[in-house]
Amino acid sequence: MNSTRAQLFALNWEHAFNANIINTARVGYNHLFFETTSDTAYGPNLQADLGFANSPASPALYGIPNINFSQQYSNIGNGNNGTSTKSGTYQFVDNLKMIRASTASSGYRCAPSAGV
Repeated sequence: MNSTRAQLFALNWEHAFNANIINTARVGYNHLFFETTSDTAYGPNLQADLGFANSPASPALYGIPNINFSQQYSNIGNGNNGTSTKSGTYQFVDNLKMIRASTASSGYRCAPSAGV
């Protein structure tokens, strides 16, 4: 069973100091949570019921064990021991644009500006 939850927040602010100087600031946050568990998690402990040694004690890990017969046959069981990933990313960007004559300057780059 897979569960994914993502959240995104962003805020943009622009300020014109005058007709030729414009500042843009952005703040953002991205939160991601991903979890995968066995299909039989929180159900019967199938590994212990089948008599396997070292079966998991946590109900979240109950499931059919991954069994490999040989290189020529497919495995049975999912071998999923449960994983979860949680990440959060913050971002801040600030751009100051100065427009002079027929060129617009932003940071270290210059580009022609149409109609100025």
